[in-house]
Amino acid sequence: MFTRRRLLGTAVAATATKWLVPQALAEALAPAPKLTAQDSPWDVRRFGAVGDGKTMDTHAVQAAIDACHQAGGGRVHFATGCTFLVGTIYLKDHIKLYVDTNATIVGSNNLGDYGSDVGLNPFFPETIDPCLIYAKGVVDIGLGGDGTIIGYTASGFSAPAEADARARKQRPMLIRLESCSQITITDITLRHCGSWCLHLKRSNDITLHNVRIHNEKQDGFDLESCQNVTISDCHLLECGDDAIAITTSARDQPSKNITITNCLMHSRWSAIRFGPLSKGDFEEITVSNCVFFDCNGGGLKLGTFEGGAIRNCLFDNIVMDQVIAPIGLYVATWPEIGSTAPNPPMMPPGKISGLQFRGIRVIAKPQPPNAHPDGNDGLFFHGHPQGLIENILLRDVSITLSGGGTAEQAARREIVDMDQIDYRKDGYWTDHKTTWGVPVAYGLYARHIQGLTLEDVRFELREPDARPVVFVCAQTRIQSFTASSSPEQSALIVARNCDGLQLSEVTPTPKAVVLLRLEGAKSAGIVLSGNDPRGFDKASVCLDGATEAAVLSR
Repeated sequence: MFTRRRLLGTAVAATATKWLVPQALAEALAPAPKLTAQDSPWDVRRFGAVGDGKTMDTHAVQAAIDACHQAGGGRVHFATGCTFLVGTIYLKDHIKLYVDTNATIVGSNNLGDYGSDVGLNPFFPETIDPCLIYAKGVVDIGLGGDGTIIGYTASGFSAPAEADARARKQRPMLIRLESCSQITITDITLRHCGSWCLHLKRSNDITLHNVRIHNEKQDGFDLESCQNVTISDCHLLECGDDAIAITTSARDQPSKNITITNCLMHSRWSAIRFGPLSKGDFEEITVSNCVFFDCNGGGLKLGTFEGGAIRNCLFDNIVMDQVIAPIGLYVATWPEIGSTAPNPPMMPPGKISGLQFRGIRVIAKPQPPNAHPDGNDGLFFHGHPQGLIENILLRDVSITLSGGGTAEQAARREIVDMDQIDYRKDGYWTDHKTTWGVPVAYGLYARHIQGLTLEDVRFELREPDARPVVFVCAQTRIQSFTASSSPEQSALIVARNCDGLQLSEVTPTPKAVVLLRLEGAKSAGIVLSGNDPRGFDKASVCLDGATEAAVLSR
């Protein structure tokens, strides 16, 4: 048992010990100061980089990367206030480029400063072979540091005198990482690329966080056959083509386990696109809590064109403002992309299944009806006779559209099917017999689909439109549905050769003349239930071979 004297003695001794700690020990116990680039052994200036934006620093930067790699890896620093002019640099295992605040890496405007061993393989028709930062087959690499990487500063790229015709047209990418794993890119700004900004090919375990992209030339992120990817809190605010493009280049290498969340996207074309490079599958991909704005070629453009499948994907809580073609689903057959054959083979049709779109709000960009799906503000879901779209759910979706369609456009029935188009001959933008033509519905056109469900969906018009809101050649269930109507409409909904259609709690605003126009001798299994008869003058009309026997219940 301790006595009072012993306790007092212990306290005095402890106090004495506190004051007798050597100064060196006290300094050792103090928090370590934050290291800066100047303190780093891998500061590129220690290897000869000048950082004045005029002197070529490629060899010095590569020497720093090589030395850091040989020492086991670490951060290669680019110091604040400096601009480092480089050609192609090569990342290696366990290397992270740390671009300090107010530091910049700038790509050379001379194509001769770019590596000749970083090109796309297999051959890609666009002249986008070079890149500024490249890695292949490496592990544990990254970029970060709140600084900026700029692809070019002049109006274009110059080529060496001996360069051939293709080499003279090259537009370098900013970053290409091929067959790599454990990739982390965070807290950095990427600007002014010659073509794609960030191309990740056949790589896995990827984190892209708080990346800011301004790339007026082409795409923001391109993910080709990548797996286990997280993209979060990124701002893709100026993309000359697609903001995020997801593709697959091999049958056995799908794009899989990808999440995209809390991102802002603005592009000249699509916000998020799947395909057209689509030899492999697209699986388990989610997009949530994102805002798309000022996109002129699609919000979510999801297509399979070379035999791959798109399955089990979720799109949730997305706002689109001033977006054309907010959701498009396509199953088509294209010639093999990248084939150099004079008459390339047509690829087989793929399949789309198990997609959900929930909590979507769209304000479409005002425009007149257009002859191509990418140019309209409605939804376009088109399968293939040998490649169906199956089990698609739209729940809690609200879209404000332009309107302006005519009765003549609504009556059009010579609609080209997907298997009638030979893209080797006609291409996508033709104006003769294979043109799509103005869609016959202002809100949703759906063909070759089994299991399409619309729940709590609303279509609202700025201007009157004589076309129906929905035209379906598909097995469809529509419930709790509200849509703008017009006295010029032949019907609110047109169903052609549908075997299995359910309409429940459909509300036209204002009152519609006809709820359902049923067309085609193959029409069957039609169920109308819970629809307020005060909302329309007539429940249904049957034309072109359809009969009242197809309607099982009213």
